[in-house]
Amino acid sequence: MTDKLGLKLMSWLRGYNHEKYWRRRSIVVNPDDKTPLILKLYYLFYIKRVDVRLGCSFGTNLNSGSYFATPPHLPHGPYGIICGHNWHVGSQCTIYHQVTLAGGVK
Repeated sequence: MTDKLGLKLMSWLRGYNHEKYWRRRSIVVNPDDKTPLILKLYYLFYIKRVDVRLGCSFGTNLNSGSYFATPPHLPHGPYGIICGHNWHVGSQCTIYHQVTLAGGVK
C-alpha cells in the first residue's frame, strides 16, 4: 500500500507518470485501436500537456506518431527528449535526457 502511495506522490510531484503516459500514448497512435475518438483526443491532450511541461515530444500524433515496440527506459525522465514522427524504436531501448531522434530528408 505504501509503495503505491509513494509512486503516486512522486508522479504527482514530478508531473509525469511513466506507465500512464505510455499506456495512453499507445492508444492514441495506434490506428487499429477501437477507442472512441473523443477519448483518444482527451488522451492526446494529456500527453501534450505532459510534453510541454517537461520539454519533450515523442512524436505523438493521431495515427502518425513514432512507434515504440515497448515503452523505453528513461533513467533521467523524459526531460528534453525529442522524437520525430514516424520514427521506429525497438524494444528495451534506453533514451537519456536531451536527445533528439529525427529522420533526415529522403
